[in-house]
Amino acid sequence: MLFFILAFIGIQVTFAQKKIKNLGIHVPPPVCYASDKTEKSFIPPPSDILLKSPSEKKSDIVVSYSLFFPEKAKIAFEYAVNIWEHIIQSEIPIYIQADWRPDDINILGSEDPTNYYTNFKNIPHKNRFYPIAIVERITRTEITGPSSPDISSTFNENIDWYFGTDVNTLDSLYDFVTVVLHEIAHGLGFTGFFYIINDLGFMH
Repeated sequence: MLFFILAFIGIQVTFAQKKIKNLGIHVPPPVCYASDKTEKSFIPPPSDILLKSPSEKKSDIVVSYSLFFPEKAKIAFEYAVNIWEHIIQSEIPIYIQADWRPDDINILGSEDPTNYYTNFKNIPHKNRFYPIAIVERITRTEITGPSSPDISSTFNENIDWYFGTDVNTLDSLYDFVTVVLHEIAHGLGFTGFFYIINDLGFMH
């Protein structure tokens, strides 16, 4: 009897995940462009992550790096991830795929949710789309798992980056931690559904 109960529960969970997946859409990622102006500002990270005995993280963000992702960039990336883990709360791990590749000289990077979903169980507002990490947080269900990231990101290897975490960025460099913090926000859903292809505007 226990076997049949567990099997039934497994079937129900699988069905629920497939039902959520069937409602997904995808839009082009937002792109972060480099500026030719030096504009400095600083907001300190949460004070508890700077303590010798930091408080418990509110979420778990797991990053998979592409083969040629520099070690210095990984350290800076994890620093940014650590800040987000102390800000957002989720019982479900958030998986990010981070790629390192050449791009146009004025593009810093891009990051976006790998999918959006609507009309799932306990949705706050009907007929509105939510990014995968938020859907998993609301439903308390891991829909994708480590083999399929919740967030996809790309960073431009042609940029003159500053990989330090001390905010002492030279005027001639771009602060990598700042850009990663910004891009993760896009991956978590701070983005829009309006985009342009070949000078034509589209909106989901």
